[in-house]
Amino acid sequence: MKKLTLILLPLVMLLQACQPEPPEHMLTFHVAPPKNPFGNVSKGFEEVVMPISKTRCAATAAPIFTIAKVNTVDLAQVEIGDTNDVILGFLFSFDEVGSTRIFQATANNLGGMILLKDNGVPVGLRIIDAPISSGQIFIVSELSDETSLQETVEKWKESISRAKELNSVTRVGL
Repeated sequence: MKKLTLILLPLVMLLQACQPEPPEHMLTFHVAPPKNPFGNVSKGFEEVVMPISKTRCAATAAPIFTIAKVNTVDLAQVEIGDTNDVILGFLFSFDEVGSTRIFQATANNLGGMILLKDNGVPVGLRIIDAPISSGQIFIVSELSDETSLQETVEKWKESISRAKELNSVTRVGL
């Protein structure tokens, strides 16, 4: 038995060395239903307070999907009404599975919110005003003014690539 372990150990070490580095930024997408079930925080929901807007919601503790279902992310801005005020945020495009899940989540939770987390920290929020069937969603940034949004997007793009690479090699389904 000892000889078998000694023979297999280098093989296991070689396989581990071939594994791609895990994503630096694990982006997860969560749903906050329209009726905030703060009493249900222990029943699969967690209370979240957004860092900038201080919006309070009860979101699903488990994500509806993770970074591996994202095809790309870009920095985007939206003009508000006649005031020409601009809101900065992120435009995400999803793969087929992500597109299906975002459609189901938005169709079933009109008036609720989609919450974006980076390594468990809330960084973006979107009110669900309509089902999203395009496979793309704009999420308002909740990152501080000191944060370079363009650098953040570039880091997220690297993490998206790593997550896709890791999934193609291991099939773990991040």
